[in-house]
Amino acid sequence: MGGILTGKVWQINTAADVVTTNVVYIHSIQVVFTTAGAGSCRIVTGITAENTSSDERIVDAVSTATSTANNFQTNQVFTYGNQMFRGLKTTLSVNVDTILVVTCNPD
Repeated sequence: MGGILTGKVWQINTAADVVTTNVVYIHSIQVVFTTAGAGSCRIVTGITAENTSSDERIVDAVSTATSTANNFQTNQVFTYGNQMFRGLKTTLSVNVDTILVVTCNPD
């Protein structure tokens, strides 16, 4: 498990890895791509300590290759409105600079 997982905003590692096997409440996820080339990012849920393989995708983002990308081309935000997810895992991360998970308290 990798990244900075303390506080309200988690900065998770861009390597394919289990982020957490615990239940997490998510407001949004922001993916920032590099301009080095076309990029892809996939994050799944349904991850538990007993089962770390899942294909329940909550983020499946791509970017195009460009040397002069506009901000909207390299930053993608996915809003979930404080939904509950069972664990998180990054399964694909190509030319991704940063992944931020904005967590929240359950209502």
